[in-house]
Amino acid sequence: MEQQVFDYLENKIQTASPGKLLLIAYEGALRLLGQAERALREGNYPAAVRSSVRVQQLMAELTKALDPTVAPDLVENLEKLYDWVSRETADAVSKQQPERLEGPKKVVEELYSAWREAVLKAESCSSAGSSKRPSSVAR
Repeated sequence: MEQQVFDYLENKIQTASPGKLLLIAYEGALRLLGQAERALREGNYPAAVRSSVRVQQLMAELTKALDPTVAPDLVENLEKLYDWVSRETADAVSKQQPERLEGPKKVVEELYSAWREAVLKAESCSSAGSSKRPSSVAR
């Protein structure tokens, strides 16, 4: 059963559009932030650190995927947000302050919501055969 789940997830990622991959990354970050918070509240510091490190890795990947030639100001702001989420998560975990993870969760939730809307709009335009597709800031 575990192999079937792995195969399903691998296929989901390999066949996803760039926009869907972005949403998958945000979903992963939200899941990991929740895991870190739970682990801290339960006193499981090693698990909180693992989740925090994975959040930081996701933020680094999201930053690397940005294309500054498309929308330089937006990219600069996203870089700052991703950096803040990464630093705040690490700091909250290192100081064992689970309540401080609410800020990073809120930022990622807002980014997820905005990008989800953009991805749905882009897919709608694409499926309608429109040539007016929204541009992406991801490479």
